[in-house]
Amino acid sequence: MRNKIKIFSLVLVFVFSLGAFAPVLAATNNGSQGTDAIRQARVLESRIKAVKKLMANQLGMITRASGRMADILDRIETRTEKMDAAGINVSSIETLIVAAKTKQDAIGDLLADAQEEMDNLSTSENPKAAAMAFIKNARELKKKLIDLHKTLIEIVRKMKALEKAHEQANVQDSEEGEDNE
Repeated sequence: MRNKIKIFSLVLVFVFSLGAFAPVLAATNNGSQGTDAIRQARVLESRIKAVKKLMANQLGMITRASGRMADILDRIETRTEKMDAAGINVSSIETLIVAAKTKQDAIGDLLADAQEEMDNLSTSENPKAAAMAFIKNARELKKKLIDLHKTLIEIVRKMKALEKAHEQANVQDSEEGEDNE
């Protein structure tokens, strides 16, 4: 995903840098000023359309990743409830789950902001600045997703450790019960 964001940034800069050549291209045409303005408007519109498509792809990848993390978090909560019903102390996991939910909510807010920035690109006076703000937001989203992923990994590791300790305690209890007979 890191390389895709870099490629996205490079393509974005390239597409908007072509704007510097639009007046040169228009000057070589012996047409009237009206057609030059129309041509420049079409070029700007096509660039904005291409950038919006790239943004939509990037936003889609981030949204799908966030959805996968939310599904994993739901499965972890279900498993935690089962562990609690089995008599395993899951208080340390529950605090991490609350932290993960908070991170998931922050990601949702950033996704909404990124969607808004993408929608405002065509109406912005400075499309390049709006696109750069989107890229900054996408990078922040990526960092938050990685942080959420690390938290989920930590939760799963603690769950496995608690389950293993619980199983060992059950095995020892059953061996002690057999020895007493």
